Amino acid sequence: MSGTSNYYMDDEKWNSANMERLVAFMNSDFGTEKLGVLKASIQTNIDTGTAMPDNRKHFWNAICQLCATLGEHNPIGRGTPTNIDPEIDATAKAFVAEVVEEISGLSPKAQQAIHSFGRANSDLALGVEGALSSMLYSRFIGYYRANKDETKTRWSGKTNKDGTLAISQPVVVEEATE
Repeated sequence: MSGTSNYYMDDEKWNSANMERLVAFMNSDFGTEKLGVLKASIQTNIDTGTAMPDNRKHFWNAICQLCATLGEHNPIGRGTPTNIDPEIDATAKAFVAEVVEEISGLSPKAQQAIHSFGRANSDLALGVEGALSSMLYSRFIGYYRANKDETKTRWSGKTNKDGTLAISQPVVVEEATE
């Protein structure tokens, strides 16, 4: 062993779902707003890592560190990567972030009413930061996954002209009585 470290990352790993989500996030208006001046640094690391596969691990670590400063808006996921289209993921996260921001501007009474929907001692009921966004994101992604099932609430991944999600309610078919 020569004592040198290996910082190589192959194209498949470099162009992973996390990279796709990151690029979709950077290309969205919400991502551009949240990233601010970090966007140029992240893009530089992406470009340099793409050109220098022998040092990609360094560049990926730098990207992860920069994105970690975004807190709950970090587009790079932990754990098992999602199979959700990166654009759908970015749309859902942007919508959820806007809703949470609007709710945080409400009166303490209104916030308490919203938190009362959580189970007793749940993160949402206790007002734990990020619990509402996590709950909403999970719900909307669930609606997206149910998109083909007309018996469930579903979301096509599109937004309405007013910025709300284009959510469809279940189709109720009444059985004919004789």
